[in-house]
Amino acid sequence: MTTKADRSIWKYKFLVSAIFGLISFMINFFPLKISIHDLFPDVENPLSFFFGYLFPLAITFSWGWRYGLISATIGMGCQTLWFFWGGAGALFSIPFYTLWIAWHGWFAEKRQMTASWKYHAFLAESIFRLLFIGWMYTAFRWSYNLNPLPWDPRVTNTVMPLEALNLMVLKDAINGLVCIIFARMFLMLPFIEKILHRDELNSFKSSSGRRRATITLYIMILLGFAYWWIDTLLDIRFYPSLSFAELLFYQVPTRELTTRLMILGIFFFLGVIGFKLFSKIEIMNAKSQETLQRENRRLREIENLKNFMIRTVSHELKTPMVSILGAAELLDKFCNSKLDSKDKDLLDAITQDCAKMKDLLDEMIHIIRIHSGDFPLELEETDLVRITKNVINETKMLASRNEHSIGIQGPESLHVRIDPRKIAIVIANLVTNAIKNTPPRGTSSIRIEAKESGKVCFSIKDTGFGLTGEEIEAIFNYGVSFDRPQTPVNERLKSTGWGLYIANYIVKAHGGILHVYSAGRNKGSEFRFEIPAITCP
Repeated sequence: MTTKADRSIWKYKFLVSAIFGLISFMINFFPLKISIHDLFPDVENPLSFFFGYLFPLAITFSWGWRYGLISATIGMGCQTLWFFWGGAGALFSIPFYTLWIAWHGWFAEKRQMTASWKYHAFLAESIFRLLFIGWMYTAFRWSYNLNPLPWDPRVTNTVMPLEALNLMVLKDAINGLVCIIFARMFLMLPFIEKILHRDELNSFKSSSGRRRATITLYIMILLGFAYWWIDTLLDIRFYPSLSFAELLFYQVPTRELTTRLMILGIFFFLGVIGFKLFSKIEIMNAKSQETLQRENRRLREIENLKNFMIRTVSHELKTPMVSILGAAELLDKFCNSKLDSKDKDLLDAITQDCAKMKDLLDEMIHIIRIHSGDFPLELEETDLVRITKNVINETKMLASRNEHSIGIQGPESLHVRIDPRKIAIVIANLVTNAIKNTPPRGTSSIRIEAKESGKVCFSIKDTGFGLTGEEIEAIFNYGVSFDRPQTPVNERLKSTGWGLYIANYIVKAHGGILHVYSAGRNKGSEFRFEIPAITCP
């Protein structure tokens, strides 16, 4: 069922087709001619005749054979031949020119779904030209006596001479190709694309890319017309009998006209090449951008799904893990004397594994929040020394298993404005790292101080296994861990490589820097961070 919108589209296309045909009709009568003295001394071919076919061809290439036929007939696009020719010449030529327009429109419709194949118009022209040549060498040749040459009425041959027919066939074939090439170039003009709504079918959508391509095309066309204008000014010296207007357009000498058209065609051709080049580059960029956006969306969906699953699993595991750890600690506190050595070892294994699992789940949650950008600082006034002492107290059991002693130097209290929970994560990671990477009966020394620059400095120095230069360069990278000799604590508590990565991120979020120093293997290491925290009285 035809809708109101469909009828409006049909009316618009009908009107534009008729207008384009009328433009073609008027151009054909414009007095722009070129003499071919070498072939026909007394014949002048109207050059405007070729330009007149651009408009019906543009319609038929864009909207198909029906609208092309409207432009060629109702719009009179192909009908000016009735005025130029008479007799059988017009009778046999005009229908074929009209059929030529319709044929290309029909072929364009059939190839609309395979628009990536750029040469379908030339295939259509080849097929039509073969049929047309067959017609010319048969019926048209014997109709010659019905149409005496207008420049020589005395010629009344029964059939057209083969020499003349061969020249006519060659001329028509060249004219057809030239018209197609110019029509395809004509369709690349942005305002023509907009009138014919071809820009809606064009994948070249970027405004910046289209602007560059359009500017390139227009500049080359303007350069061509600038040459035409300059050449006209120069020709005034050589043709004093002609006025500027006549030399510019109305009575351009054949040699000058040929040169100007060639130069204009070269500039136009270069402009089309530039337009196509920018179009192709922009289309490739658009496709690459679309592919990249599609892949980014897919990766975000995968990342969100992964984070959701990890967050859900972490939450579901953390609750029972805390309960198990709490129960194990209660058993160790109140029932330790009633357990034999084997039971104590089992209880100790449960406690260590649960603590390790809890720390692992916490680190997973921190990593997810960091990568998703959901890890904001919540600054408040707090005592950095108290936070450090709380961390030491929480790691006391781990330190006792490794016979590790921890000392702290600094003021009794240091009130600063920081995120206490996140700084506690940093200190816990550094203290735990020192305990796990130090042989039994080792020591760690913590130092806290406020500097005159307004920064707060925290450092922890151990007597552990130390670090090589390569390890120092990679130690804060995500998921990096190193092989270490076994100790009573690191035998079961394997490193994930997340702790120092999280600590470094938190320190940077506070505007600070986390450093590591080591003299080498088995020479201990020192971790130090400075943050521009505001000390409070």
